[in-house]
Amino acid sequence: MRMRSLPGSDVWSDSVFHLRFIAEVAMKAGEWDLARFVAHQLETHAPYYAGDHSILSLVAQHDGDKAEASRESDLARKLLQP
Repeated sequence: MRMRSLPGSDVWSDSVFHLRFIAEVAMKAGEWDLARFVAHQLETHAPYYAGDHSILSLVAQHDGDKAEASRESDLARKLLQP
């Protein structure tokens, strides 16, 4: 994704929120494969951001993978700890 390759901290943080928004819209539209893809892009872009793991948890829940959903949810909670 081109937005991830642009320089600068503002662009980096904007990319996090744009990717999150795209994933949320994809889930609402029932486009779970797109949501998964974008969440993985977000995970690569911002590996310590809990939001990507919460999306991956929702995708796993949708897919019926309770173990993966639980792992991603736990990781999201862990990343939110100070």
